[in-house]
Amino acid sequence: MLIPFLLLSNAASAADITTLPPQYRGDLSIAYRALIVPDTLEQDEVPVGNRRSVNHGIEYTALFSATDYLALQISLPYTAQQNIRFSESRAMVYDPIEETGTMRNTGPIADSRRSGSGLGGTRVRLVGTPFSESVFAARGDQVTWMLAIGLQFRDDSSFWTVTEGERGAGPASAAFELDSTWSADHPYASPYLGVSWVRRSPNTEGTIPIKDPSDLVFVTGLEIPIFEDPEWANGLGTDLTVDLSGRFGYHTYGDGISGVLLPTILPISSGLAATQSETSSLWGHAEVRWRAARYVDWALNGSMGGMFGHRLEHHYPVRTATEGKVGWSLGTTITFRARDPLFDAR
Repeated sequence: MLIPFLLLSNAASAADITTLPPQYRGDLSIAYRALIVPDTLEQDEVPVGNRRSVNHGIEYTALFSATDYLALQISLPYTAQQNIRFSESRAMVYDPIEETGTMRNTGPIADSRRSGSGLGGTRVRLVGTPFSESVFAARGDQVTWMLAIGLQFRDDSSFWTVTEGERGAGPASAAFELDSTWSADHPYASPYLGVSWVRRSPNTEGTIPIKDPSDLVFVTGLEIPIFEDPEWANGLGTDLTVDLSGRFGYHTYGDGISGVLLPTILPISSGLAATQSETSSLWGHAEVRWRAARYVDWALNGSMGGMFGHRLEHHYPVRTATEGKVGWSLGTTITFRARDPLFDAR
């Protein structure tokens, strides 16, 4: 469907990625992100239209630690706006020679867009650090390994569905998530490496089979401390950190509904299942995090990149092309940390 939002969500620093709250305490965060991805529609390497994907998303996340090395995370994603805008597109007509639809050498059509909004499926994850600096500090370990297993539940509202004239947003399929992340703690820079697998389950919209693409994402990055003052605000402390990372994703084929990802289609395929091809994506990410005090973090982040060209529907030989166009995103996250000193070790 659109760019998998997982690629850019939860884009935390190395310390956040592999550090859990102390026992019986937790974190509450609110994240906003705007994602814009332009591309060109091509048929036989000839441009036949322009497309621009826009997503404004908010995610509320709560993380609670049962022990120093095991926590429960619950996330509630909400899409304020998800739309695809089409411009300078050509009409789709039947080609009797190829026996399929074509947009080559046809007349122009009016600009159009498809928009949706709504809640996404709730995500529940069990997060643990089987090998952690905080747990095994006495052994002098410098590497932390974090492992997370989770589920994202199916939501009746998705970008494929229209209910009472209103289109939903986000994926239509439930998902199983598995994340594994490693980080090393060093005074001047802390590198990290992660891999995430999200497997989407088949679903139906009425009688139409739906399956959003599954994703395999690799992340590597470097956290660089810029400033730290542990005595600030009567010992609450403050620090400033920059995080730089790269993300490569592989995305399987997906089954959707014909006419959602293209500006125009033939009536014969309207409302039928349509398979989009597999593809890959590459993103560069940067984040600046200011820990105003021990209990509050504020982060600003941005990304540049995009998804490689792929076929949008098996019914028609129309592909996306990204030459000369770059996607980008901007976001911010505020995190509140419950650190009641009554629970601190004496």
